[in-house]
Amino acid sequence: MLRRFSQGRSRPGWSIGPCGGLTRHLLVPVAVALGLVPVAGVPLALATANPAGAVTAPCEPHITHVGTFPPGQDPDVTVTGTCFGAGGAFNGNSNHFRITDLGPAGTLAELENAGKVQQTWWNACAGTTDAINGGSPNVVTCIVPAWTNTSVTFQSFGSEYGAYRDGPSSEETNWVVDTGDKVVVQVWNANEPISASWCLVTVAAQGASGAGTTCASVLVAGNPVIGGGSKSLYPGTDQFGPGHKLLPTPLGGGQCQFQEFIDQSYQAQIAVYGANCTQADAVGLGAFQARGAAFGANGFTCSAVAEGAGSQWASAWIGTYYAYNCRAATAQVAFNWGPRYNIGGASGSGGGSSSGSSTGSGGGVVISGGGGGSAHPGTPHFGPGNTLLPSPLGQGQCEYQEFADHSYQAQIAVYEGNCTQADAVGIAAYKAKGAAFTADGFNCKATAKGAGSEWGSAWSGTYYAYDCKAGVVQVAFNWGEHYIY
Repeated sequence: MLRRFSQGRSRPGWSIGPCGGLTRHLLVPVAVALGLVPVAGVPLALATANPAGAVTAPCEPHITHVGTFPPGQDPDVTVTGTCFGAGGAFNGNSNHFRITDLGPAGTLAELENAGKVQQTWWNACAGTTDAINGGSPNVVTCIVPAWTNTSVTFQSFGSEYGAYRDGPSSEETNWVVDTGDKVVVQVWNANEPISASWCLVTVAAQGASGAGTTCASVLVAGNPVIGGGSKSLYPGTDQFGPGHKLLPTPLGGGQCQFQEFIDQSYQAQIAVYGANCTQADAVGLGAFQARGAAFGANGFTCSAVAEGAGSQWASAWIGTYYAYNCRAATAQVAFNWGPRYNIGGASGSGGGSSSGSSTGSGGGVVISGGGGGSAHPGTPHFGPGNTLLPSPLGQGQCEYQEFADHSYQAQIAVYEGNCTQADAVGIAAYKAKGAAFTADGFNCKATAKGAGSEWGSAWSGTYYAYDCKAGVVQVAFNWGEHYIY
């Protein structure tokens, strides 16, 4: 059995077709706490041919067997299968392995209906792949000392095992594995963590012998988009080539926000004619899968031309990239996609050359620049009470956001969080304008700052240092109306 689900927004999926073949779908957006909810989809046909020069798509992992899984902190179990990748061993959290304990009566249907049923399960081992935590690493860590393309050794849970401290007793009653629990073992390819294979096993009694679990083939899509994406059109002038063929926009003139994918490839310089940014997102996902090949998606037929040094957009890319044109009758979407984006050489915001705009929950465009992207490496700085502080000047871990009134969110720091969460609380800070607020599960407090403060040289007049907390997750940043850095 092969299933594929969305983790957070519209993503491609798979299902079994009426004659036993595979049918691909584009899932409609869903907003749920877990983000692993299957929904009815619109057929999305992608070409399987890969012309010379196209980038080969990764294989998809499949768990075939899980050894006997005992209760307790140290199961020491071997997971076997195919396409696990290489070098995935870790001590802590990772983006290519997760354990979910569903309790004694749990079924995969609980995860399939996440957001509709009460959550009684808990997760361990996962890093930013864990949509339950909004992309934050799990508190319960894991030790996986050995990892090959066909075998993973899960040795033990980390120090927080058994230490559940938050929430009512009816939810996630503890962080322990008991005899009879249903546990979902999930493996991504360690080198291309895009899709996961699931295997549901029953925890055996301590000391019990047995053959373990032979696994059905359950494949679950990870969220391939880790930054950018937009449903709001940004004004721009269309450019056409021969045959009224829409071209990608000039650098810095993107009409829709870039998309960064989990393998660090990008869709950028996005232009639309008689189409919208939702459609641009959809064909961008198709390009991510096609990797330089022609494909069909969401009613569009898409062709690509390989580009490189000396081309119009070359300063934004490293090596070969692909200029795509997608047509559906009179509607067109054009963009560039490539595996190596030159962020430092690109003109624009958010790590892409498209200055996309975003809307707040109250409607209307609020972001005029920045936002999106994945966290840059940085060292978190903490004040009293382990309160995360905004990053030092020039060392922001997430891209700034400029808002419609020319106020800014900058010097962004994240601890156990991600830049999507930073974007969300930044928009709320724009609305709060120095006041405390609650948004996206975070409680945010501000301290007024001014001349002589640590970040004072970047601001004119009063600005506000925010710290936002949601459990162990923290986001810190400065917001103000007069940014001069």
